[in-house]
Amino acid sequence: RSPRERVLYSATSVVAGISEEAAYRGVLMAILWYALGNGWIAALVCALAVAREAALQGWKSMVVVFLMACSMHVLVWYTGTLVIAMAVHAIYDLLAPTIRRRILRAPPTDPERIAG
Repeated sequence: RSPRERVLYSATSVVAGISEEAAYRGVLMAILWYALGNGWIAALVCALAVAREAALQGWKSMVVVFLMACSMHVLVWYTGTLVIAMAVHAIYDLLAPTIRRRILRAPPTDPERIAG
């Protein structure tokens, strides 16, 4: 990848970490908790919604994303803030390609193949 692509990927990872946590664990969680009257059910529905977004990557990815979403809800509950979850999410997004290549020895993903 070119230096420009790396910069754009890094910026996207940070923005995604912040905005996805704000949307799912911030706004959606608050709306569902209010509507359902139960924080645990609201967290479960939020985690399912996040997992559904990984459907194009297959059911295994959906399970992993669901478990990660649940762990982020626990992190927010434990720390009392979205900021740490935002940082963890952004760092994970930044490191995911490296983890995939080096630890799992898997080939880099092709966005057109995933979308296609």
